[in-house]
Amino acid sequence: MPQFLEAFPEAKNTAIQGTLVATILMAGALTSLTSGSISDKFSRKRTIMIGAIVAAVGCFLEAGSVELWMLILGRLIAGGDQKTRKGNQI
Repeated sequence: MPQFLEAFPEAKNTAIQGTLVATILMAGALTSLTSGSISDKFSRKRTIMIGAIVAAVGCFLEAGSVELWMLILGRLIAGGDQKTRKGNQI
């Protein structure tokens, strides 16, 4: 955590830490509402493949983030994929 706080000193605030944790869950909750209709329209296989690409973009953005907003955006993108892909694998 010290290296993370060195890179993102704004994250010393507990509200910001909570936001970082919650963004991936909020995006996942929102996309879970549409994952069924998306998979019906494009097929489960394509939805899972598109979801994997979206997750990769989000993870790359998180890994390469140099500003806090980039980290939050990456987590939102990665979280958006979370329920879309996993909901179709059942």
